[in-house]
Amino acid sequence: ATLDSDHYKHEVISRVVRNALDEENLAYLVRDLLPEIDSDHYRSQVVSDLLDYQKDWSAEALDYVIQAIGQMDSDHYQAESLKRLLRMQPLSEQHNDKLYDALGTLDSDHYKSEVMQSLIQNGGFAQSPDYFLEAAATIESDHYRVELLRSLLDKEGLTEDQLVRVISHTTDINSDHYRSEFLLKACQSNNSEKIKEAVI
Repeated sequence: ATLDSDHYKHEVISRVVRNALDEENLAYLVRDLLPEIDSDHYRSQVVSDLLDYQKDWSAEALDYVIQAIGQMDSDHYQAESLKRLLRMQPLSEQHNDKLYDALGTLDSDHYKSEVMQSLIQNGGFAQSPDYFLEAAATIESDHYRVELLRSLLDKEGLTEDQLVRVISHTTDINSDHYRSEFLLKACQSNNSEKIKEAVI
């Protein structure tokens, strides 16, 4: 905690976390030390080391890691850290507030859609469709937004009611090309009367 250099902080922490830390020390590291690393590069490296070596996470410790990731300025490092977190430590519903708060700090549609694609791969839509669709609505690029919604059709195996909710979230897509592309895909995935009505 007394080191000023992010480089040396990272070196020490990366060595320490190769052994399992008890709950108190892990919580101290992610709550107090991780936010003190100013460099997004080194902070993301510490997050990677933590996820590689620490297997027993309390819900509180995971919340602190998500918060520390959300405070990064670089969309690139933040997105990479979130994707790694989703791969290594599938999150429960109780982490949604912190996770989607962090997602909301991403300015880049490209990086936001990348993280949300990772959420789809890890069942994130099925776990919290409302959070997911609200976050998808903040993607300004019609291309990235429709690409994301199409991935839902390919991966999640949506129920009729879920598909209707997804279709309703396409009304503010400006591009006729992208909107029609998604509606056609929705029709192909489910041809029920309820879906036809939603598409119309």
